[in-house]
Amino acid sequence: MVMLTKAIRNVFWHPLSRFPGPRLYAGSRLPYVFFALTGRLAVQHHKLHKKYSPIVRTAPNELSFIEASAWKTIHAQHAGRHTAFRKNYDSFNETRNQIGHSVFIADDDNHRRMRKVLDHAFSPQALREQEPLIQRHVQELINGLEDERLSTDGIVNLMEWYTWATFDIVADAAFGEPFKCLLEPTYRHWPILLSKTWKVIVYSSGVKNTMPSSLRWMFPAWVLQTEVNKLELVLNRVKKRLARKPNRGDLLSSIIAHNDRKGTVTETEIISNASLFVFAGTETVATLLCAVTYLLTQNPQAMARITNEIRIRFPDEAIITIQELNEMEYLNACLNEALRIFPPLAEGLPRIAPPEGATISGEWIPGDTSVQISHFAANMSTSNFEDPESFVPERWLGINPRYANDRLEASQPFSAGLRSCIGRNLAMAEVRLILARLLWRYDLRCTLQSKWTDQVAYMLWEKGPLPIELTRVR
Repeated sequence: MVMLTKAIRNVFWHPLSRFPGPRLYAGSRLPYVFFALTGRLAVQHHKLHKKYSPIVRTAPNELSFIEASAWKTIHAQHAGRHTAFRKNYDSFNETRNQIGHSVFIADDDNHRRMRKVLDHAFSPQALREQEPLIQRHVQELINGLEDERLSTDGIVNLMEWYTWATFDIVADAAFGEPFKCLLEPTYRHWPILLSKTWKVIVYSSGVKNTMPSSLRWMFPAWVLQTEVNKLELVLNRVKKRLARKPNRGDLLSSIIAHNDRKGTVTETEIISNASLFVFAGTETVATLLCAVTYLLTQNPQAMARITNEIRIRFPDEAIITIQELNEMEYLNACLNEALRIFPPLAEGLPRIAPPEGATISGEWIPGDTSVQISHFAANMSTSNFEDPESFVPERWLGINPRYANDRLEASQPFSAGLRSCIGRNLAMAEVRLILARLLWRYDLRCTLQSKWTDQVAYMLWEKGPLPIELTRVR
């Protein structure tokens, strides 16, 4: 009776009652949790926005937005207008692990303090110094693909190979020691296991938000703790690297050097952030590689154009460099379009409106309301993009009048504002180089019978196999 009364009050007399959305969602958080636990929350938010409006009430005290202007309001720095929107997730803090000391979880003050030191490790200069390392691992990837292609019928699972490559690259770049997934099978299962941790975190959050405390024994804390403990493999490597101290040209060397001058980041925070770079960088970069590869194989005209441009611009594979690839407009357009259609972070990162409230997308939002911009819903909305489900790299080049009114700024795969992704430049450099080297050497054909992008997501997409037939052309 108490729950029913509360649900009725939520539907009709809650401060958010004026916003559109299903009454069932307004009355209880159960529908939200159900779709989160089944991995369909991002897709469901898209359906709700398509049916109702650019602002949808997705839970009793939560609103979802898809308009481009919402990015600036929710995620940008606010000078004098109102206080910042606070973060609204703390699942990692329920476990005894050092990821909780990273920029991912930190409040705004601690985030700024850490970024002053960490940003140097991801500067253009630092990226140039990392290129030989990235090139070496990409060559290991190409060698591994060629060996498997020759030993099979020419079909390889690129999802696995992309994951192993990004795990090796990010680990080596972060703390100077790869896991050698591309060379030997010892640690090949680890990046796959780490990707499953997100699913358990979503389950834990769902239990916390819906179950009475008397029933939480059904999902005991040790279950989540067991999953997060998988991060110890990475944490231990970081601790080992810190104990050696010498300058190896990796990200940790840069962080240590700048921290020695400023002394603002603790050793625990350095360990936490270096581990986070590997954990998050592996999964998101592999997802983008899979998405752009699949989408190109499904769009022959785009595949022909990008392949020809790469092979004509680079007569020799040895001269393919990160700097040269940065300047290839169509390559970057393909990546932007893949990020729009299949953003690695499918759902939004929720924030809490400041106590005094704020205006978002022209609507006054009461204080302490949970708000988010759903990446997938915003990118798939016809109010933001013409033909949103079609892979059209040309929309990013401004050459086709059909897409002149697209709101390109609505797609923010790396988030926006001061808390945007710190590893963006490194991630894009990896993707450009891997994709260019692959297309320079091989013709690609996807042998999957189903639609690869039809995946479930637990914050990040749960990637399935991506069988690709490689035909050597050079």
